[in-house]
Amino acid sequence: MELSGWYKQLSEMYNTYFLDAADFVEVSEADGVHIDADNHRILAEAIFKKIKQDNII
Repeated sequence: MELSGWYKQLSEMYNTYFLDAADFVEVSEADGVHIDADNHRILAEAIFKKIKQDNII
């Protein structure tokens, strides 16, 4: 199981929300770890959509 799978399992155990960033963004080619500005925007939009979809706020 990948790391995100463990986090998803924990979120279910503790009844919290989960969003796998890897479903929306890719790491930068510059260092292979961080995301660039465009991917930050994409991730922010995905988080916002999840918040609205699940009526979190």
